[in-house]
Amino acid sequence: MNLLLGGLETAATVDKVNTWMLVATGATVALIISNIDQVISSSQNFVPKLLLMLLAISALFGFLAKILGVKSLSMQIAFQSILKTFESAGETDVELALKDYISAYPKLTQKIMTRSAEKGRGDPLYGFKKAANIAIRQSIYTMCQALTFIAFIVTAACGLH
Repeated sequence: MNLLLGGLETAATVDKVNTWMLVATGATVALIISNIDQVISSSQNFVPKLLLMLLAISALFGFLAKILGVKSLSMQIAFQSILKTFESAGETDVELALKDYISAYPKLTQKIMTRSAEKGRGDPLYGFKKAANIAIRQSIYTMCQALTFIAFIVTAACGLH
């Protein structure tokens, strides 16, 4: 179980990179908007729109990655909590441990978690596969965020006089 949890540890690092890139994107947007007159006068007509569009796309990828980062972190915390329950109580009944864990949440959340637990009956690694999938998608969105920000930098360097 710890081996599987170790694979999710990278999500926190990716989330930190994502956060700093979102900060950089926001600061750059603020800088461009506050100096829009100079940007327009020192570039071709389409460049300011293209720059803002690239920053908007970068921010969109950043927010998508942030949402997946929160999901990944919450799943990791859930797995660690269930693991601690097993270790502290010497519990070997997965159904009972999950029932105890799920009972702490609101009714709607309990329904969603129960449905996921039922899917996991047929595949014991269902939850870990789902968490790994979320962590991988978070990394992909963060990479797309970085690539669009790099495209912004290249466009700014080439498009400004």
